[in-house]
Amino acid sequence: MGHLADLSLAGNTGITSPGTVGAIPSLFSLDMSGTGVVALTSLASATGLVILSLNHTPVSDLTPISGFTELRNLSIMQSSVTDLSPLMGLTSLKILYASDDDIEDVSALALLPNLHHINLTNDQIHDLQGLVDNEGFGINEDIDAPDEVSLGNNPLLHEAVAVQIPALQGRGADVRLGSRQLPVALVGVWHQPSVTVNGVATDAASFFDWEPSSVDMRLFLYFNYSYLSEELDAAGAVPYFDSGAVQIDGDSFALEMTGDNGTPVDPPEEVVAGSWSASGDDLELTVMDGADTIVLHWTRMPPPA
Repeated sequence: MGHLADLSLAGNTGITSPGTVGAIPSLFSLDMSGTGVVALTSLASATGLVILSLNHTPVSDLTPISGFTELRNLSIMQSSVTDLSPLMGLTSLKILYASDDDIEDVSALALLPNLHHINLTNDQIHDLQGLVDNEGFGINEDIDAPDEVSLGNNPLLHEAVAVQIPALQGRGADVRLGSRQLPVALVGVWHQPSVTVNGVATDAASFFDWEPSSVDMRLFLYFNYSYLSEELDAAGAVPYFDSGAVQIDGDSFALEMTGDNGTPVDPPEEVVAGSWSASGDDLELTVMDGADTIVLHWTRMPPPA
């Protein structure tokens, strides 16, 4: 095995550890996709690896491969990885497939100047500043193969959609966003509404039936047609939240709740429906309730730290 270059253990669900694989000095490519591998500790000495596949595994911690400075292709799709920070030193990395991993933070990508192809589809990313800060991404002299990032079905917020994605595209990057894209005017974190009923101001706490300790409210409308509504108490804690899907048809608007304070709601429950209009950082939702016209006015705010 001393001269083994390519090794595939894919599909062997009984394998729960790399074992002695890391001791093979000639190893160039390793595929452990679909195995039962949980920890990579015994692989840490395989620093000459160039290609590593860990798709469909329960691996969650990439720290043991943080010294793999020769690694060029890493695939961790549908694994249990949520933290990309161990990749910060892998400056040779060119291809990263990390879809369906619940990844939220991409700041580690700022330090990987040779990245050319990235798949982050179906993750939990709100902000792309880490990728914007990667000065090498998008600067590819091969006009037939521009740098590419796939971001479909991520809960991106307004800064990502309105500022960061255009910045990446302006550098020549091919940014793939999927088919379902909430109108940019709606995307963002919206602050506690003012409420009027037939033109008369109404107390928001009473209208929304807030928890007794709640003093504020914010509404997250994400690029992938999902939402999160949070009530806040005086200390900034969240005594109540609900989440679900946004439905848009022209200027028609509806929120369908699928989670009530963390409890699944099935079938989904419509919590508000009406029409929407947006201008800059102002959003109005108009709801008809019998003969009453209810207008909810929201103001876009920066995302919470």
